[in-house]
Amino acid sequence: MMPQDSRRTGNRHVAIALLSTVLLWVILSQGQKEGQWAGKGERRCLGLMVAAGEVKKPGTFLLSGNPSEQGCSMSLKAVLNAAGGLRGGNPLQVPCSLRQEQILPGQKLLVTRNESGDFLFQLKPMAGGKKLVWGEKLNVNEASREELSLIPRMRPPFADAIVKRREGQRWNALADLTEIRGVGPKTVQLWSEYLEADQGS
Repeated sequence: MMPQDSRRTGNRHVAIALLSTVLLWVILSQGQKEGQWAGKGERRCLGLMVAAGEVKKPGTFLLSGNPSEQGCSMSLKAVLNAAGGLRGGNPLQVPCSLRQEQILPGQKLLVTRNESGDFLFQLKPMAGGKKLVWGEKLNVNEASREELSLIPRMRPPFADAIVKRREGQRWNALADLTEIRGVGPKTVQLWSEYLEADQGS
């Protein structure tokens, strides 16, 4: 009989794989219907975005973007179009300068309104689970305990130690994770498929 933790981890991985397969199939078939893919000779890339708040169809979208030095980027207008536009507003309520603003994938666009009814646009990091499904890495200096627990072989004491250590000192490299009791180079190598250490302040 399998231990309960192993079953949960196995079930979680199967669920993530199934969800990512279905999500990718739905999004790709939708993109082909709408003719979002590049024409002959154009270079395009795909990026995952979340739109929430005051949009008609909140959700997660796989969008065609333009390759750039920072990675795949797309316009705010493209994200809003994928989300069906603004709820109770028209596109002209988005300032021209913002419409062409380039956004990198892996972010959440939150649209709210202020007291006078003007739309406000805020970019936040996408939830860790969605990033992992898309194959993006979590930042070891920002991921929550819950997000870290989605990573294979990440036991609760390891996630707690990662969060506790970074409260006083950031992780500069994934190799530093071997400072955690019970974590060796092989585990860090496995985690490197899911984690990255930024060089931020």
